[in-house]
Amino acid sequence: MQYKCVNELDKFDFQEAVLEALDLNGDLLCVSLSSGIAKYNNPCNTKYVDCYIAETQIRLKNPCIDRFFLEGPRYYDANDVLLEAVPDQEILPTEYGAAMQKLISGAVYTFREKSASGDAERCCEIAVDVGDDTYWMEIRYEKIIVEWDRFRNRVEE
Repeated sequence: MQYKCVNELDKFDFQEAVLEALDLNGDLLCVSLSSGIAKYNNPCNTKYVDCYIAETQIRLKNPCIDRFFLEGPRYYDANDVLLEAVPDQEILPTEYGAAMQKLISGAVYTFREKSASGDAERCCEIAVDVGDDTYWMEIRYEKIIVEWDRFRNRVEE
């Protein structure tokens, strides 16, 4: 890959990117996305405006999934009054592989850094929409590496 950023997830926006691959293998979580946005303050972005980027490879070193769940739906009436809230459905560690396969071809709702409990650790949350369902993962990791080959057009407002 031509471009590489380490521990700078806040310099990207992956909302609406398509999840092409997700693989948890020992001490590495590999995520492939169809595209994304390198923000104006990204160290590799010499145009200083938000730009689309081509296919993106993301690696999280020494990941630890703190929480993986299917978000429970909430039902409202016409006056925006909550009628029913279905609880979130936790996904067990033994089911991670099968649940991750369901996420392939889903649209990323969010992929952002979150404050971690420890000083040496980093944390992110990922939400992927699959049909009418939204899956969330909260992951602690040691290091995140984002790589891509080329920039595309600038993002129009």
